[in-house]
Amino acid sequence: MKKELVDYKEAIATLVLFSVGEFSILASGFSAKKDIWLSIIIATIVSFIMIIVYTNLLKLYPHNNYLDIIINIFGKKIGKIIIIVYAFFYFDITGLVALDGLNFIIVTAFDKTPRFLISTFFIFLCISVCRKGIGTLAKIAKVCFFLLYGYILISGVSLIPKADINNFRPLLYNGIRPVVKGAFDLLMYPYTEVLLFLIVVLHSYEVKKAKKILYSGLIVSAFYIFIISCITIMTIGENYASSATFPTYIIAKHIKIGFLKRGEILASTLFALGAFVKISIYLMATGMCIQKVFDLKSYKKILIPIGLLILPFQYFNFESVMSFNEYIFEIFVFYAFPFQIFSPIVFLIIGLLKKRLRHNKTKNI
Repeated sequence: MKKELVDYKEAIATLVLFSVGEFSILASGFSAKKDIWLSIIIATIVSFIMIIVYTNLLKLYPHNNYLDIIINIFGKKIGKIIIIVYAFFYFDITGLVALDGLNFIIVTAFDKTPRFLISTFFIFLCISVCRKGIGTLAKIAKVCFFLLYGYILISGVSLIPKADINNFRPLLYNGIRPVVKGAFDLLMYPYTEVLLFLIVVLHSYEVKKAKKILYSGLIVSAFYIFIISCITIMTIGENYASSATFPTYIIAKHIKIGFLKRGEILASTLFALGAFVKISIYLMATGMCIQKVFDLKSYKKILIPIGLLILPFQYFNFESVMSFNEYIFEIFVFYAFPFQIFSPIVFLIIGLLKKRLRHNKTKNI
């Protein structure tokens, strides 16, 4: 598989946009309500542990992406079966993220525009960028990165008069269970989704640099998630935040500073760009999985067929946006667990055992 080189800073910016962009639409962790800050801290700590797992896989098989690692561990036949399962998983998420982005755009801006037109334009925009390669997407992400953090600064300054720190009191009023659930939601969505970068870009780097990208991306993403979640709770309260369809978008309506009288316009643009980056990365990963299974020269030629298959997701039978959100946090997070946490740990253990067995055989010769 041809390695596409991406600038170090651009790789971090892409990872951050991937992690927090769609989080801004489908905010995760609010099941913890006023204790969401605790959930974020717990999820971040566990994510650091998972990064150790991911980087040790890279260390075990240097300059191999996650798909190559699977084949190295299990062999071609079993490895390709596992990759097929991952292809279906990533294809499914691509459709879900596209549907979420579509719902957001329709609800907040284009409620009278036909769904088919918006989704077709959005998907083919993602395909066109993906065909240019991860380098082009990374450059777009770098620009969006600075805009996103400018938005945080504006939000923080603008909403200070409306923020009430008492919204966080009393601590653990609802018990520890919602905190654990909120942490688990955040861990599955978006923190451990960064496993995808082991397929798309990180194999191009030395292990030490890949580790820096993952840790830097996690720290910056966690900072954004912490700030935006706390601002949301302090501004609109725990009950509204945990029941609203797009809670982080709601607080944007309260932003009024200088020339910016309608903060939701800036917010919706940035959130849609974040969804665009995430859909594109998942689209690439799906294409790379299919490329590996069928030993194709490039994943870029199959992106259009994948995109055409994703389009029917716009008619997926969710009764409402709220029912979609419930599916994500009640079903999807458990569905993602074996792919994003359990499997990498198992693969690492098997890889280490195989390495030890090879070492013992070499020693005995």
